[in-house]
Amino acid sequence: MIPVIFSNIIIVLYEPKDPINIGATLRAMKNMGLVRLRVVEPAADDLWRISVAAPRSKQEIQAIERFASLQEALHDIYYTVGLTARPRKAKFTVQHPREAAPELLSRATQGNVALVFGREDSGLPNSALTLCQAYVTIPTNPAYSSLNLAQAVLIMVYELFLAAQQTPLPLPEAKRSFPPANYHQLEGMYQQIETTLWGIEFIKTPSSQGIMRSLRDVLGRTELDEREVRILRGIFHEVMKFLQRKGVKPGKTAGE
Repeated sequence: MIPVIFSNIIIVLYEPKDPINIGATLRAMKNMGLVRLRVVEPAADDLWRISVAAPRSKQEIQAIERFASLQEALHDIYYTVGLTARPRKAKFTVQHPREAAPELLSRATQGNVALVFGREDSGLPNSALTLCQAYVTIPTNPAYSSLNLAQAVLIMVYELFLAAQQTPLPLPEAKRSFPPANYHQLEGMYQQIETTLWGIEFIKTPSSQGIMRSLRDVLGRTELDEREVRILRGIFHEVMKFLQRKGVKPGKTAGE
């Protein structure tokens, strides 16, 4: 039996180049009981080629959601995991698929979670990885580590399927007073924090942007809810108003 919470697990393909890989991904998902697929800016969107790789899947192919940006694709996601083979300097949570699967199932009891896979040739860029709260890497032979996109998806969803069969599904946690902050709420907060840090000259040069990556990692691990985000945004809003009242000329704003 397919667990009900699988409907809260969404596979996101970031700028896939080959429609065959989209179809093969959908086939791998169906094999393991997942059906929600989102595609961000595919290089080609040939429904016939998708159907060749995913036979008897007309309904699922029609249900594929398409988005112009990764930010839009994550609009209703509260926890995002990026698949990557590249190490990053900043501290972050990284797991192998078997380690990550039980936690993903647990988080799926609270709302939508996303697994984001990158381009076939280059994976996820840093700009996409920055939007994730955790990361998964698939161990492979170092002498030949390249995986086909659909193969990577199959490995990850197989581990989810296996974990759901072998382990009793986690009971939902006690209902929170406020729902978890979604992607747009968190991004709005991060942008406001960055603007404020420029304003008080804590960030002084573009090379200081590593500070924001570290803050994203720290705050991402706290699993903020909507109320907590509003509190933090209120604090940083008052900081900027205080500077204005004191006639302090702020430093550069974010993006300048």
